[in-house]
Amino acid sequence: MLYSLEEFGRKDIIDVENGCRIGFVRDIEFGEDGKADFLTVEKTSSKANPFKKGETVKISWSDIVVIGKETILVKNTDNLPCEPVKKTRLSDLF
Repeated sequence: MLYSLEEFGRKDIIDVENGCRIGFVRDIEFGEDGKADFLTVEKTSSKANPFKKGETVKISWSDIVVIGKETILVKNTDNLPCEPVKKTRLSDLF
C-alpha cells in the first residue's frame, strides 16, 4: 500500500513493547538505493498544534513492525522519549 507523507504525519508512533506513544512522523529519509532508511519523528504533546516544534528522533525503517490505518507500531526504542498512553477503564466512562 502507498502512503503520502501527509498520511504518515497523521499516524501515532507507538512502541509495541511498552505501549508508549513516541510522536508523529515529520519526514522519511531515503538511502542511495531509493529505499526508506529512517522515519524522522517529532515528539510533541499534541498533534493539534503542528507549528509547535518538539524533540526530533530517528527510527530505523527496519524497526517498524506494522503500519496500520491510524498507528505505526515500532520496536527497539529503549533510548527514545516516550509518552505513556493514558489507560481508561470502561467503568470510568459511565
